[in-house]
Amino acid sequence: MERYIWIHGHSYQSPRGKPWLEEVELQDAAHPFHDWNARITAERYAPNPASRILNSENRIADLINSAPRTRSNLELTKRLISLMMVDKEVGKMKAERRVKAKKVTFSLEAPEAAHVYLAGDFNGWNTASHPLKKDKTGVWKVSVNLVPGIYEYLFFVEGGWQGDPQATECVANPFGAYNCVRRVG
Repeated sequence: MERYIWIHGHSYQSPRGKPWLEEVELQDAAHPFHDWNARITAERYAPNPASRILNSENRIADLINSAPRTRSNLELTKRLISLMMVDKEVGKMKAERRVKAKKVTFSLEAPEAAHVYLAGDFNGWNTASHPLKKDKTGVWKVSVNLVPGIYEYLFFVEGGWQGDPQATECVANPFGAYNCVRRVG
């Protein structure tokens, strides 16, 4: 019986370009590449079209393109990992327990703003998918269902990024600023 092993991994790449410039600036730490996008593509994704099949002497017997067989959806993978475990006895995946999403409310006091959106790694930093609604006191709110985890986010107010004054934790982002962190337990 022939046996194969498939090693699969994801190299998550957060957005590194400046959306308002529509370009990625030179990033010295990614040397010899121009930027981290180029480096991750070359080192992680480019090898897929040349996956090696080894023979019994550990020599390359064949090269296959594994790219069409792989999916590039990090959020789906993270959710599957949180929902499933390997059953070693039968070698199949099975649901151990369902991780329930929790309703998490984000709010920002901005009475003068006409539009406020929530963007973060949970929505691909989409600045239009999570609009907040303003109440009579000028506080903007939106509730999002999130599975337990650690999430980075910012508000997008009148076309500009703004941190959450209520955030208790922040992390540096690639643009020289900080993203707010929300831990969902």
